Amino acid sequence: MAGRLAGRLVSILAAAASVGAAVLAPPPAEAQMRMGMGMGGDMLAPAVSTRELEKIGTMLSLTAEQKEAAKALLSAYQDEHGKAAKAMQDALKNAQSEFAESQDPSVFTKDLPDEMRKHQDKMKSLETGFMNDLKSLLDGKQAELWPRVERGHRREKSLPNGMLAGESVNLGSIVDDLNLEGKPSRELDQAIEAYEIDLDRAMTERDAKREEMQKKQEEGMKDFDFTKIDFDQIRKMMQDYRSSGLKVRDVNERHARLIAGALPEARQAEFTDRVRKATFPQVYKAPYPTKAMKAASEFGDLTSEQKQAISEMLASYQREVATANEAWSNAIATEEKEGGGDPFGGFGRMMPGGSNESSAVDTARKARRELDKSTISKLKALLTEDQQAKLPEKENDNPWGMNLGGGGGREEGDEGKPSSPRRDRKRD
Repeated sequence: MAGRLAGRLVSILAAAASVGAAVLAPPPAEAQMRMGMGMGGDMLAPAVSTRELEKIGTMLSLTAEQKEAAKALLSAYQDEHGKAAKAMQDALKNAQSEFAESQDPSVFTKDLPDEMRKHQDKMKSLETGFMNDLKSLLDGKQAELWPRVERGHRREKSLPNGMLAGESVNLGSIVDDLNLEGKPSRELDQAIEAYEIDLDRAMTERDAKREEMQKKQEEGMKDFDFTKIDFDQIRKMMQDYRSSGLKVRDVNERHARLIAGALPEARQAEFTDRVRKATFPQVYKAPYPTKAMKAASEFGDLTSEQKQAISEMLASYQREVATANEAWSNAIATEEKEGGGDPFGGFGRMMPGGSNESSAVDTARKARRELDKSTISKLKALLTEDQQAKLPEKENDNPWGMNLGGGGGREEGDEGKPSSPRRDRKRD
């Protein structure tokens, strides 16, 4: 939660820095709570969901009576959370309205940070109270598993806050997505538990660093002067946030190899492929040309020549896009090896002092986009106007919901996203 709050405050500064205080036009107030900046998550959402409680219940083998009591506790927690979230929403809307009237960006740095801090403290208090109440329901044997429950809960909250490629990957969820037959081997169980412990340690260290940076940031914003924005300082601050995730990223890389070795040999390649796709979701998300060509191939009014041409075009594109994706993901990995890369995900170029030079990532990304554009152009050239009109629309990314970090963003359906359910295992 601390990292998320800091990310939101930084996003306000970044917005001001990118367009200048005189013409600042912040996004809607609630959107500011959800802006990417690599922090992930949603400050207005409860820290514990019904789905997570179900997972905890399975892990602890809760009795029917315990489950009912836990549901009642969750309902009470969520009710209190809803009241606090509503108060925070009102504070954000008030700040937005005040800015609309005054055009004074200091409304976002004067009182709002204190309101956000109070909200954060309230959320933490409610969350801690719920977890303590839930623990009180357990018997002695169940209580022995509580440390693993706590680690899982921290992953739910903290893992999405990555800014580097691979930092937000949940290897346990990817193993679950494989739907392995039978009971997991003891070797795999031990590999998963070792991963969870190492990951928890790295996340805790990262979040402590961000908490410290957040406090310094908030202190410096008390008398923030939008007419004297230090763009280099903002960039350095975001780079420090970014670099703080190196150990988390490295834990995922190291344990991906160890877990792969503990899997059945026939599933190791699939696991490795899923990890790569989850590490670079913006690269490997389903491309629009594939969707368009598959949709076109099912049109009922195609000629045999059109069908053959679309089939050949799809096969050619799949070969070319695989090569382009590998080049793009490799460029990201190289750029971010030591925590490098644009901490603003490309928006840094709009800020004074930003580099105008194209990086290897830029070049690879552009090559992939050009491939997509040329493929769609070729597809449309094969179709009649009526057939073109039936092609699926291309979805646009939500600029306020996207993750702006180099590789931390996730798309719906990504393998290994921290929010996907996982079946918690028992040892042999």
